[in-house]
Amino acid sequence: MAAMLPRPRAAAPRVEQLDLAGFFARFDAAAPLHLRLGWAATVVTLGAVWPRLLGHAGSFASLDDDAREAALTRAAGVAALAPLLDVLKIVTSLAYFSDARAEAAFRSAP
Repeated sequence: MAAMLPRPRAAAPRVEQLDLAGFFARFDAAAPLHLRLGWAATVVTLGAVWPRLLGHAGSFASLDDDAREAALTRAAGVAALAPLLDVLKIVTSLAYFSDARAEAAFRSAP
């Protein structure tokens, strides 16, 4: 998720600093089926399959920041992956701004 949402402001928390377990519990309980299925397909495809297709030994989570950025950039050039990137952007943004610290950082003046 961090590769999708780099920290745009110094006052904003990094994705890695947030506890998103509560968000994903609510997401699993309340999100429509098609969004949950899209998220699952995104996690499997971009998180596990795509890095291996690019020649990496591990999952997306095991890549360093530069390799993650490169993997996402390459994925953006593959038409079949575009819908998954859209799901990734949407769910990542919803998760990030579900944290009060992230929301407060953007409600205040820059």
